[in-house]
Amino acid sequence: MNVLRLLPAFALISGLEGLAEASEFSPFLVIVMITSPPNTFRWRQMIRKSLAELSEGTDAAGRRAEIVHRFAIGKQDLGSLPLLRVRIASLLRQEQHMQGDLALLNMTDGSCNDGKTWHTFEWALRHFPDADLFFKQDDDTIVDWRLALPRMLNRRLIPVTPAARPLRRLYVGTYAANYSCPSVMSGIAPCAAGALYGLSGDIVKWIVDNVVTAIGEWEDMETCRWVRRFELEHKEHRLRQQLPWRLDPRGLLEALTGQIGGAWVHPVKEVDVYWKCILDRVNGCRIPMFPGGSYRALLHFLLPPRSERAATRGCF
Repeated sequence: MNVLRLLPAFALISGLEGLAEASEFSPFLVIVMITSPPNTFRWRQMIRKSLAELSEGTDAAGRRAEIVHRFAIGKQDLGSLPLLRVRIASLLRQEQHMQGDLALLNMTDGSCNDGKTWHTFEWALRHFPDADLFFKQDDDTIVDWRLALPRMLNRRLIPVTPAARPLRRLYVGTYAANYSCPSVMSGIAPCAAGALYGLSGDIVKWIVDNVVTAIGEWEDMETCRWVRRFELEHKEHRLRQQLPWRLDPRGLLEALTGQIGGAWVHPVKEVDVYWKCILDRVNGCRIPMFPGGSYRALLHFLLPPRSERAATRGCF
């Protein structure tokens, strides 16, 4: 097997300390968990139609990325009528039988602080223990992974080409600035906002093994607190090795400064807007991010012309 032996200097730059060998050709395995309410059957079906095009042929840090999508779904809210809960559960079983892409979580959907993030990571790690990256994506976020993944990873992993596997100590995605998420003013920044963020497998495993599911505040800020705890737990060990103990924040991209660009867009709430973002290859779509805040970032999302291969699939 061909392997790439990394020099120590490269290891310090990449955050991949302690790894001497890596397969030169194996792709990154990236698990994308799209959080979805139980009863949004048509919305999930719409999303499925564009996933292949948005992820095929993705490269980052000198490697091909294999991207696997799953919809993270809890149980129907207990406040619903009993017959409705039974009906939705039956429809979810049918959907899973037909599509096979549902992560049916052992928790109840229905609030912002229901522990869904922890259950999502636990399910993903249990089913894909060898994955390099685990992303949490809102179902009203559209991601062009061909742009998004290299934009997040290449800021961290270059000049290592190809980067070693497994990836370690990565916290990437949408940067939660203080104008969008006031909670970050509590001293836990830098944090990721909930539209899209990812963690390397070592951090996800630590979260699943070391934190409880009870949530004290908005879940995405709670995830940030978990990341800060991960840093602190490993601080002394890293200082003894004369290594930085804080995670490198360069993979967190800010909307207002243009770092996200056309790599992803959020929030897309209407069906016609979703299809404009996907199908309009001339003008694309423009979506105000943080629409309820004082600093709205207008994101322009424009996909390239469809490849001949994508066009012949007839998925739209």
